[in-house]
Amino acid sequence: MTKRVPVTCPKCNETDLIETSSDHQGPLPPFECPKCGERFQPVVEQRLYRRKMPFPWLLYSPAEFNLNELNNLADHRRRIHRRIYKGELTDISVGGCKGRTDEYPPQKSEPIWLLFRLPEDELVSPGESAHAGALGHYPSDPGPPLQVEGRIAWSRRVSHTTYEFGVQFTNFKDNAQAIIETYLFSFDIC
Repeated sequence: MTKRVPVTCPKCNETDLIETSSDHQGPLPPFECPKCGERFQPVVEQRLYRRKMPFPWLLYSPAEFNLNELNNLADHRRRIHRRIYKGELTDISVGGCKGRTDEYPPQKSEPIWLLFRLPEDELVSPGESAHAGALGHYPSDPGPPLQVEGRIAWSRRVSHTTYEFGVQFTNFKDNAQAIIETYLFSFDIC
């Protein structure tokens, strides 16, 4: 018996199906996109928790953040010197998240500290008022930044300069876990 697994090309976002045995475990074989020819390693969703798209900005570092020292982060060299890297948070669940970066790609099993915000409402729509800060565009009252410690579950290159990485949360600073759970479960997520 076979099952069809949907895969999405990281280059052109074309979705296709891979047929595999129903008892298949582990990674899927490399796949070549029929539309653009990009060859990539498909990733199968393994989460047991709901997930949602949060604010896109993310700071990450191998060490815990000192919030008093986070001024002037718009200066790329100053951030890199302090080993604070910038990326995008592309989705989040109670147990972890996925990030994307054009800077330092974290390596599998590496410890990581994340700093990000979650909105109280949906993301700012085009045409709505937003403030541009050192970390990008966000609504005027985005709430405090959350600090979460984790471990890199996987890391992969998705283009010549872009990397994606998965983080499994291991420790939540302050009430970050409760805020994430409230954010995820206060919306009707399918």
